[in-house]
Amino acid sequence: MRNARLTGLSTIQTVVLIVIVVIVVVVIIRAGMSKKPSDPITAVDRPTPAPVEPKPEPVEPTPLQEEQAPEVTKPTPTPVKPKPEPIRVVEVEKEPEPEVEEEPETPQQRTSRQMKTIRFAMLDFQRERGRLPSEEEFGQPIFTDLLDPEIEISDDGFPVDSWGNPLKFNPRMGVAFGFLSTGPDGLSGTKENDRDNVR
Repeated sequence: MRNARLTGLSTIQTVVLIVIVVIVVVVIIRAGMSKKPSDPITAVDRPTPAPVEPKPEPVEPTPLQEEQAPEVTKPTPTPVKPKPEPIRVVEVEKEPEPEVEEEPETPQQRTSRQMKTIRFAMLDFQRERGRLPSEEEFGQPIFTDLLDPEIEISDDGFPVDSWGNPLKFNPRMGVAFGFLSTGPDGLSGTKENDRDNVR
């Protein structure tokens, strides 16, 4: 009897447990079916969307920005200098100058000019020989060959002045004072006679 009771109780307990399990299952199924599709999804169920960055709007340049734009400097062209026009020389016809009649050379002027030429010959003689010609050499070819062909020579071989008088030369007094022409009268030695002498 006791074994039958024990078996009966354990069966009852088993049935009760089965019933409880069935009830719990039914409750869970009903709870799942009772949810409406329009119910909002909770924050846990909804995936978090990625943040959307706003697109940058195009910025239009302000008038100040346009003014501040760097100006492109153009190279200044170098000025081209105009070539000067050639100067035209205007030839002015000059009136022919009246011919000046040269006054004839006086005997004194001619004698003075010839004596200068003879003095140059004396200096040439001195450079070549280291001394002036002597009184005798003054009338010899050793000296007269150095003279200009314009100088007239007397028959004695001495150079003469414009009046045909032989020129005097004293080497001891030098070229400046020892060489002279006695003038038209051919005389010297006194003040009256020396007035027309040419040196």
